Amino acid sequence: FIVWIIYTFSLPLLIVSLLRNPLPELSPALWKTIAIMMPLEIGALLLYLRALKISPLSLAFPFLGLTPVFTILTSFILLEERLSAWGIIGVAIVSLGAYLLNARSAREGVFGPVRNIYREKGAILMIIVAFIYSLTSVLGKKAILASSAESFPAIYYTIFFVIITPVVCVKICLDYRHTGRKKPFLLLGAEQRKKIMLFIALGLSFAVSILFHYKALSLTRVSYMISVKRLSLVISVIYGALIFKEDAIGYRLLGALVMLGGVLILSFMQ
Repeated sequence: FIVWIIYTFSLPLLIVSLLRNPLPELSPALWKTIAIMMPLEIGALLLYLRALKISPLSLAFPFLGLTPVFTILTSFILLEERLSAWGIIGVAIVSLGAYLLNARSAREGVFGPVRNIYREKGAILMIIVAFIYSLTSVLGKKAILASSAESFPAIYYTIFFVIITPVVCVKICLDYRHTGRKKPFLLLGAEQRKKIMLFIALGLSFAVSILFHYKALSLTRVSYMISVKRLSLVISVIYGALIFKEDAIGYRLLGALVMLGGVLILSFMQ
């Protein structure tokens, strides 16, 4: 439902961006790329939201910093590109940062933080998300090269919305049937109206981030853009402390900063 809400309230802004720019010729390569990206994107977003629900924000989110590491892995497997010395150093630093996220578990032994990662289901889910994003970030670059940074988001997320809407409608109907609710979810009163305002803010902020994301992809290399985007590793830890009052923030902030350093080395020293 939250995935659907995000796209419902982000589409108007994305469509406005599309209408303000001439629609480029849509090649078969674009539709092929979209067909590959769509299931990956849906799966990644569902896992992402699930990870945030079951684990602390300041612990789960920084594992997205593994995306550049996985990008190197996938490029090695698919393109036979090999790591440079700087690449090996960057991977080692990112791995150290992931270790430090759970450094409080070091009292259980040197492998305590590693075992804690495996015990934290949200962290495992976010690692899977990072791997999927290592694929979709490259595919997204191919998609905007086959269209444009302004048109692709509107086309892509409109298709996304059309696919997921029937699923959500069925799910909501089943929920009402089992819970006995007589009124639609969005018409239940003042509390629900507050949620609607939150949904609008969520959708608009997502739309703005998507537009900037693809515009940035069109202006520079994927690895450079992703490295700057990963400043969110540090921001998420700060939000976890300020908004959700999460503990062990010192360890997690240190780990996020170290991971960010490794990401920067991977991106700019290769």
